[in-house]
Amino acid sequence: LVVGLLSSSGLPILPAIFLVVGLGTVIGIVNGIVVSKIGVNAFIATLGTGTIVVGLNYAYSGGIPLQLTQSREFTNIAIGRIAGVPHLVIIMAVVLALLWVILNRTVQGQHIKAIGVSPESARRAGVAVDRSRIVAFAIASTCAAIGGVLMASNLGSGQVTAGDSFMLTSFSAAFLGSAALREGQFHILGTLIGVLTVAVGNNGLAMIGAPIFTQFLFTGCLLVVAVALGGIGRRYARG
Repeated sequence: LVVGLLSSSGLPILPAIFLVVGLGTVIGIVNGIVVSKIGVNAFIATLGTGTIVVGLNYAYSGGIPLQLTQSREFTNIAIGRIAGVPHLVIIMAVVLALLWVILNRTVQGQHIKAIGVSPESARRAGVAVDRSRIVAFAIASTCAAIGGVLMASNLGSGQVTAGDSFMLTSFSAAFLGSAALREGQFHILGTLIGVLTVAVGNNGLAMIGAPIFTQFLFTGCLLVVAVALGGIGRRYARG
């Protein structure tokens, strides 16, 4: 969408980015309402909402990649550097810092973590469970939209299927992170460790010339190991 807005609608870069990220937030809110107010299972609701969005993407693009025209400034968002540090690393650090502050230094973040432990206990303690769930989905969807914008900037085009391969990778990184530092709990620093582990592993396989299927084997095995370690960690914590 951001590529289409820049190329076809002629919007300046910042308004186009804010519009797309804002739309991502709205999608997260809708997803949160479906889960919280209608009672649909979170995984199924997210899968369904995501499939609808993919369909809308195909309708918007006609199923073909959208090419950027005269927008070097947009591609520079991903490939540029400040004092030798890539923009993507800086953006990642800012997002991680904001998420850490939200989860660990705000009332809303404490509510979200309490719901993750026990929604019913949180409700009895006076937490607005439905509202907090919607906020959590909105934050996640906003981050996904930011990721999409950065991917489009890095590729220099808008491709509907560009993010498909990251689904399993994201699961692996998150679950691997839940096994790091804290026993079976999802947290910001652990997720960063998981992301770096998966990225370094896949890049290493690519650099040594390993066949592409080995990356899928590595990611799949890592997911199984991460989930198993998470379960072991939770049992250890209870013991």
